[in-house]
Amino acid sequence: MTNRAVLRNLRPWCLASAVAGTLFIGAAPATAASLTEATAVGPNQHFIAVVNGRTEASRIAVTCDGPIDFVATGHPIPGQTLEVRQVFTAHDEAAQTGGLVGFTGSAAKAIGVRLDSNPVLLSSYQNTVRIPTDILVPCEGTRTVPFEATPASSTAQAATITVTFVKS
Repeated sequence: MTNRAVLRNLRPWCLASAVAGTLFIGAAPATAASLTEATAVGPNQHFIAVVNGRTEASRIAVTCDGPIDFVATGHPIPGQTLEVRQVFTAHDEAAQTGGLVGFTGSAAKAIGVRLDSNPVLLSSYQNTVRIPTDILVPCEGTRTVPFEATPASSTAQAATITVTFVKS
């Protein structure tokens, strides 16, 4: 068989391979993008808590006015965020993050984060929401912040994250 005959026989295969490769590469970004798109919070979903991009031991910077020796409350500085991320293998995610995986239960349409007496409602996953700067939080100290299914149900379980409030 001559080189020209070999090339003629290979052309259909090369064209098919090129088309398949283009379709595969073209589909890859859509698949990757769908993993990071915001998805609505709904019933019977597992999730993890995120504060300022961290899934464990996060900090919230607080503006505090007043005497140095006075333990008071202050306002979170602007630009800090809250987020919930949906997870599909709760056990594996808990091991990786060190945090507690939450479950929305049978009725949830949002997840409430209680930094003060009024919860911040998160209605979708992979969507950061700014921490309100008009709320009052401790100037210093560490506490566990719950991320709770809203409305609550008997099957719901809160996700928690340890937050240290830091005077800035």
